[in-house]
Amino acid sequence: MKRGILPFFLLSLTLFYSAWTTHTGCNAVGLLDHASLILLFLLANEMLRYIPGARARSVGRLALIAVLAIFFFLNTLHFRFFHTWGDASAARQWDDLLSIWSSLKVLSKPADLLFFFAGPLAAWALLRHDRLPKIPKWTLFLLIACLSAAHAVLASPEILYNENDPFMVALRQEERSWLVPSSAQGPAEDSAGNRKYQLINSTLFKNAGRREFPLLKIPRRDGRPLPFQLDKKPNVVFILMESLRAYECGAYGASPSMTPSLDRLAREGILFRNFYANSYQTARAEFAVHSSFLPAVQDSPEYVARPHLSLTSWPTLLKRHGYATLWIGSYTPTYDNKQEFLSHHGIDAFFSSLPKGYRKVGWGPSDEDLFNYAFDILSAEPTPYFAEIMTLSDHFPWDDGAPTAALTPKVSGDAMYQKYAQGMFYTDYAIGKFMGRIRASRRFDNTLFIFCGDHGIWLFPENVPASAVLRQEAYFRVPFILWSKRLEPRVIETVGSQIDIGPTVLDLLGLRDKNTFQGTSLFRHDIPVRYALMSQDGRWNMRRGNVYTYDVGPELFKTHYPFNEAEYVRLVKNKRMAHVDFTTDEDLLRRTDPERLKLIEDPGQTLQLHDFAEGAFAFYHGLELTDRITPKEEKSAAEAKK
Repeated sequence: MKRGILPFFLLSLTLFYSAWTTHTGCNAVGLLDHASLILLFLLANEMLRYIPGARARSVGRLALIAVLAIFFFLNTLHFRFFHTWGDASAARQWDDLLSIWSSLKVLSKPADLLFFFAGPLAAWALLRHDRLPKIPKWTLFLLIACLSAAHAVLASPEILYNENDPFMVALRQEERSWLVPSSAQGPAEDSAGNRKYQLINSTLFKNAGRREFPLLKIPRRDGRPLPFQLDKKPNVVFILMESLRAYECGAYGASPSMTPSLDRLAREGILFRNFYANSYQTARAEFAVHSSFLPAVQDSPEYVARPHLSLTSWPTLLKRHGYATLWIGSYTPTYDNKQEFLSHHGIDAFFSSLPKGYRKVGWGPSDEDLFNYAFDILSAEPTPYFAEIMTLSDHFPWDDGAPTAALTPKVSGDAMYQKYAQGMFYTDYAIGKFMGRIRASRRFDNTLFIFCGDHGIWLFPENVPASAVLRQEAYFRVPFILWSKRLEPRVIETVGSQIDIGPTVLDLLGLRDKNTFQGTSLFRHDIPVRYALMSQDGRWNMRRGNVYTYDVGPELFKTHYPFNEAEYVRLVKNKRMAHVDFTTDEDLLRRTDPERLKLIEDPGQTLQLHDFAEGAFAFYHGLELTDRITPKEEKSAAEAKK
């Protein structure tokens, strides 16, 4: 085959592939991405010709093809689980290869052998020699036809990306940072003047009036305490539940319920019905909770990128009031650089060395063993204290099976969803046993327990329609429950998210300190319209009152996010929409018919919604990057007390 035929072959295959994916909304950006990747590949292959030695050149070509094949294979697996292409931050997880390996096995499919193993080997067989073998033109076109047919039959929907080649996206992301002010006088500074994105419980705090630190709030002397305020410095135990969302919780209307123990706690304590995770990853969720600050929309989590960020966390404020602070988990706290961040933001002691003889479930010791371990630590801890307990047994891929699988209520769905349901049920079972011991011990009479899911997961039962509305809502909506022997039951309907946990708990404890929290107390009714902002790898979602702005996904799949076939064509494919805007007074979590939602088609209102959400993310991210959150004197005072 003449050397000129190879570029023609590769470009023809690329263009056909791109054109065939137009039914998912492929546009010019996608074509340019594919073509650019092919040109980079051809350039690298051409440079290999200058390496001395035929064998060295052949090995170099094999390495080039292998790197691309592995990259696309791992990105495909990443998309199957997270519904987004991987980025540089996803590579951090290779620090724990043994745990990740089980996830790779579960996510892999037989067709992957063709696309990511046999295909690359065939390409290397063609390219490994300096002189390429001669192939008749009819054989070449037959090869293209066979590959195209195989792609159409075997390719998973997640491979049909609409506009971005993940390799080219990765290159671009290395050179830019999304929503970054261009200078100190950029978007963050402009927004700081009117502070239109900052929520303040005006009955408790007022803005400090410092333009250089627009989030700074100071307490009002005349602020009234809650009628059910908890005094006497109660202990605070925060339980962050891995991958546990509200959709399967009976307290949120699920039937059957995977969480009978949490349902009981919700009946006995304070249930927050309209509560959301701020992001899609545990490290980002934990950051949002501790710091009352939105996690980055893109790039690595703050734990990794900015562990010494000048934030004042609410555990730090509890320390100022005499609380000991500790973190308890069954997985190493160094994962995702967690310990480095938390040790600089209020947490003094870390416990993760469970006694030998524990049962392994998934990534580590079972949640039953974790709670037994935590119970012993808390029973010996002098009061008052703040303690976080992070569960693990419901972490993907649930390859070892849940110990209570036989007791789990039957659900409809594929094998992976059923394992997920079993994982939720087991975590809830372990919580029930733990809280049984808590109820029986007088040592915890003056203790507040906080239960919150860290994020959802892209697995659903068969009866959830493939629509943007229901799946986004099910993904981001998580349980939030406060329980104490001293609390009376109540239900809070206020819209909130993880950044509101700290201010809500401090309000319940009657503690008002100068702070720079984004979140506010959900017990107060002095904010006209609350909003919850949610992000996932550069894409954002928002609920503002009963108005929703949900993204349609990076791929614009017919089977992924749209309302239905007709709405997909009208709203998504034809208009190239990034978000669908709608309003409803119904609870989306309970399978609302997408066709009954009131779509917002007024361009002015849509623009206002999008400008608000994007402006809020830009404002807070800009403050974070310029480190204008906590004043230096506040930071120094906090460090002096360590």
